[in-house]
Amino acid sequence: MRMAVAVTGNGHAELLQRVHRSESGEPAPDGLRWCRSAPDGRIIRGFPAAANDPLHPNQHVLAPPEFKRDCATAPRIHYRVGQDVVEIDCDPERLAASDGERPALNAQALLHFVWRGRAPSGQTLYRDVRALAMGEALVFSHGHRPLVRRVDWPLAADTVAADAQALVEELPRRIDDALGLILSGDGDPASERIGLFLSGGVDSGLLAALAARRKRAVTGYTIAFDDAYGLNEAEYARRVARKLKIRHRVVRVGIDDALRLLDAVLDNPHPCAAIATMTHAALREAAVADGQQLVLSGLGADECLGGYHKPLACLAAQIRQLRVRGLTLQELYAMPSRDLSRRADVLFFGIAEFFTLAEMRQQTVGPGRIDDFVHADVEFYRQALAIKPGALPTELMAAHEYAFRVSDLLLPAFHLTREDSSCDVAFPFLEPGLYRWASSIEPGMHYWYDKDAWWAKHLLRTVAGRFLPQSIVMRKRQVLLAPFAHWLLDRRFRDRVIEEIGDSPFWRLAVLKPATRERFLQQLRRYRRPVTDERWPEQLWVLLAACAWVNRRAI
Repeated sequence: MRMAVAVTGNGHAELLQRVHRSESGEPAPDGLRWCRSAPDGRIIRGFPAAANDPLHPNQHVLAPPEFKRDCATAPRIHYRVGQDVVEIDCDPERLAASDGERPALNAQALLHFVWRGRAPSGQTLYRDVRALAMGEALVFSHGHRPLVRRVDWPLAADTVAADAQALVEELPRRIDDALGLILSGDGDPASERIGLFLSGGVDSGLLAALAARRKRAVTGYTIAFDDAYGLNEAEYARRVARKLKIRHRVVRVGIDDALRLLDAVLDNPHPCAAIATMTHAALREAAVADGQQLVLSGLGADECLGGYHKPLACLAAQIRQLRVRGLTLQELYAMPSRDLSRRADVLFFGIAEFFTLAEMRQQTVGPGRIDDFVHADVEFYRQALAIKPGALPTELMAAHEYAFRVSDLLLPAFHLTREDSSCDVAFPFLEPGLYRWASSIEPGMHYWYDKDAWWAKHLLRTVAGRFLPQSIVMRKRQVLLAPFAHWLLDRRFRDRVIEEIGDSPFWRLAVLKPATRERFLQQLRRYRRPVTDERWPEQLWVLLAACAWVNRRAI
């Protein structure tokens, strides 16, 4: 099999090029990283490729760019395998249409997108176009089809000891080191400006404090909506800004802004299943208008420092199963996928699960397709435990989020267009050293029970208390979402949503039963007040994102 790289040179508007790679090992264009495997058949980028599956010496390996400050805009690697050639491109749509035909859509991947906001691991929304996940590499042997190998696991080598005082001292150093890695690429003049998405919560507040301590001119950007919605966080953010003596800008988004942002988001080449995409788009616009070249985000803190209660619920369910059945974690995951999926909360599918497994089986055309998805998640956990047998359950969940949801669902929300590269968004909590270390801390350091309630991010809140007021540190967690349910009260906004969903070719792909379409359209046509079901707006949004993406690509 010949190896061909299909990439562009300068600019995404150029025609597809094919660059046939020579045996000399010359680097591929566009910064894609080629290397040979080591003489002992392994690539060391954190962990071996697999416990009992070493690479053969001198195979050719295409590895994606390592995770760094520009990970949101760094090119993802996609590929298509032909009879005797492999095409590789950073743009899946261009790769899907490289034979001159209209790109064929992947109905199975779209079904997974509706369930969890992304395509299944290794797939794209285009048929026959594959994708490398974060930490994976494409391995070539002469005369053979390429294989995908995970060469980097988002797992720390060791579990961190639960020494509370030591961890309180080490965590701010780790975060500051991650900040240093990000800022070192920009020079170090004291006058350099940076932006920061400031929600008024503990994650962004702590980042602001550490960034300001580096003598940077920090500007916090906070979103605000119609006061009648009761969702604004601006007052909390103002308190943080006053405490830290940093510049603060409130970005107000009205219904006319929402209509404009909706069109921008729905026109994105990558469908964005996160409602917060609209919020991030508004904040990024403001930062670009201010001339900011770098903006910091607290994305990743919840995933690695115990900010969500869903992993805690899964942890409790797993512990119950282990005790009742007398199993180890490895033995639990060795159970058949179908059996695991029928035990409530035992499997962690990720924070983003717009419909429950039962709901998907009920409304999917061919429920067996959902069971096929479950096996891929179980296999990920099995392989992770083969690499690190002593991994904590919550550590495995954080690794799952890092490998899939963060890169495939969340990061695209910060970068809407291919052309807009004037402002980078960086994520200190996603720096590999910090994320792996924090994920491997025992859950008892993150979650605690007090006053008849479970609390999250204990360690992070303790550290933040050194820099921020207690009213900020211990406030109730608030997710930075867009008020989608309130915007739907505006007839213009609601009609745009109905227009995208109503006659979309998405429904002709036979992904979901027609009753699902009718149910959501009926609810929209009768919509007169914000719904009380918190899940419904997110379910509607992911359907809207899927339909709008198909509308712009189907015949």
